[in-house]
Amino acid sequence: MSARRLWLVDRDGPSPRARYDRSRRRAYGVVAICALWLVACVGAASWHVSHVDEVRRYAEQNSTFRRKVRTRRGDVRDRNGVTLAADVRTEHLVCDPRWVRPSGPAARKLKQSDPVLRKLRRDIAQRIHDVTGADRSDVLGRLSRKASFAYLVKNLSVEQSRRIKSLKRRGKLPGVHIEQAFDRYFPNHHLAGSLIGRKHWSGNVERSFDAQLRGQTVEIRAHKSADAKRIYLDGAPDSSHFGGRSLVLTIDEKIQAVTEHQLEVGVREGRAKFGVAVVMDVHTGEVLAMAQTPRVDPNQTRRVPKEAMRNRVISEQFEPGSTLKVLTYAAALQEGKVQPSHHFNAAGGFRVPGKVIRDSHAHGDLTAAECIQVSSNVCLAKMAWRIGKTKLEHYLKAFGIGRRTDVGLVGEIAGQLPSSKHWRPVRFANIAFGQGVAVTALQVANAFAAIANGGVLRRPRLLRSVVDADGKTVQPFEVEEGRRVISEQVSRDVVAAMLKVCQKGGTARRARLDNYLMAGKTGTAQQYDPRGGYSKTHWVASFIGIAPADRPRLAIFVAIDTPMKRHKKYPSLIIRTGGAISAPVVREIARFTLPYLGVAPSKGAPWLAHDDPAKARERHEKRRARALARLARRARGADADADDDEPAAPRRVVRGPVRPGRTRVPDLRGVPLRRAMELLSREGLTLETQGSGVVLQQRPAAGVMVRAGDKVSLTLARISEVAAAQQFAVEEGP
Repeated sequence: MSARRLWLVDRDGPSPRARYDRSRRRAYGVVAICALWLVACVGAASWHVSHVDEVRRYAEQNSTFRRKVRTRRGDVRDRNGVTLAADVRTEHLVCDPRWVRPSGPAARKLKQSDPVLRKLRRDIAQRIHDVTGADRSDVLGRLSRKASFAYLVKNLSVEQSRRIKSLKRRGKLPGVHIEQAFDRYFPNHHLAGSLIGRKHWSGNVERSFDAQLRGQTVEIRAHKSADAKRIYLDGAPDSSHFGGRSLVLTIDEKIQAVTEHQLEVGVREGRAKFGVAVVMDVHTGEVLAMAQTPRVDPNQTRRVPKEAMRNRVISEQFEPGSTLKVLTYAAALQEGKVQPSHHFNAAGGFRVPGKVIRDSHAHGDLTAAECIQVSSNVCLAKMAWRIGKTKLEHYLKAFGIGRRTDVGLVGEIAGQLPSSKHWRPVRFANIAFGQGVAVTALQVANAFAAIANGGVLRRPRLLRSVVDADGKTVQPFEVEEGRRVISEQVSRDVVAAMLKVCQKGGTARRARLDNYLMAGKTGTAQQYDPRGGYSKTHWVASFIGIAPADRPRLAIFVAIDTPMKRHKKYPSLIIRTGGAISAPVVREIARFTLPYLGVAPSKGAPWLAHDDPAKARERHEKRRARALARLARRARGADADADDDEPAAPRRVVRGPVRPGRTRVPDLRGVPLRRAMELLSREGLTLETQGSGVVLQQRPAAGVMVRAGDKVSLTLARISEVAAAQQFAVEEGP
């Protein structure tokens, strides 16, 4: 049995020859193993030498944390340096899900599905929820990802950051870190919200000029310790070297705010869907304000309706209606086919093949300028027939109709102007007075800016300059030379005709200002119905104003969509005209903007809002003279009483019960200071004065019940001062 076992171990037997063969085979095996080991070592060394970059990258991945981040984005400012959008430093809570595990060598061997790790992730999610209020399930899902990086909570507050850091110091949040970052902030919230916008919106500054605003992408490196803690050695990137460039816009913050407010008031009072407004400097082409409703706050990205994410001023097209008549009139004057004094018969309409053009109100014989004043469709169709289709198309294109303004905003549309080859007679007549053409609000404002500045069309400007991160201007934008469309004389004639629109007999009397001449044109256009034809319920009420008309400085355009304001006396009647809905908005915008820009009042101020300023001034002079005489009589009578040392009663005695400890303030207006002191002393009241002469104003007013010993403030002025006379003239009335 033992021999058989030996034979199984050694088949060759125990002979010397067999033992020799066995030892030789063992030696060959050892040599072969050593040779293979040597070959493997040489091969590995050769591979490491030939792939040194890959080896280094692998080693750095295990010992170095890398992250590509964008540096600070440039600011967006208004023309006066007011910040409209800026990057602010913030902190995000992030993690590396692979290192969310307990400390110690044994924890590295745990699998992601291990119950210990699952419990740890649940505990971390609960702690983060307790500090930040974030959803536990969402945080837990991010902690369980099979990735090397995940955001847990963005934009931590100061208190949240402090509490998170406290938990990290106590080892309660392994693998979780606080990362420094930048967040876009809009300090004025709703102001110019749709214009400034966000990068993923349409037609705004942030998206259109992203190449200038965004900073460079910089790689941040941090060394990792044995327990995956980051050790930052290089610090944060210097924004002066890598930050984005800032944009200085032509927008004025105050004009923008007033425009948005007045537009909101107009939309609300008109019970309309929405509105758009543009304010332009006619000489430079600078856009001073670009507004729309409803307003939007870019800080609240989750609450923004989809329609508010686009800039309606450049992306919403509509038929201009009667505002286009001014361009037809300008083309007729420029071609010499019409003079402002030429007469047109608007009675009976104008027959074209297939239709009779009529006015909304009956008119008789009109001059060419009066055709604009009363907005006659018949007369403008006749003017267009004198010009011809080709010429009218040429001038409309020259004014920028049917072409993008190239203001620089992504999402701008060109509107619609069909080729004159396809204009049938009816369509030709309709285009002459604003139907069959689609425009944007910016196109209309730019076209009328060309009319106001003497006939030169310039590209609208939204940027004044580009400023580097260190504050140096690297790209200023100068005023463009532009191209001439009409002559200066034609420009003056057109503005004179538009001035009549805002005077007696015009369609926009509600646009008049006291101190400035307003020229303009109303537009009331039906909207196209997708089912065919024009809608009976959807209209666009618009008004374009040029102010002041004697020295044009501003072009202000306002369009309000589908107003549903009802007439007070006739509730079944809906008011939807541009003169009633949009003209008052333009008036209020100009009322603030013109004095704000330092524009001198027009000749005839402050009576320009009257139908006859000369008569209004004459009536005022008469009231002033009567008031001055009355003031002088009252002063002389008071002086006589004072000289006689006899107490004189005030001009107006207020009767009624007086409670103990109370007294009524006497009427002291027009009374000299000495007499006023006597009357107040009699009532037990003290005195505070400003100026000299007779009493012009008093506070509290006469008849007000006050406590004994209260102070009465008096403003005094000389009898000859015009201010005093005007004050009493207003009180006396005509």
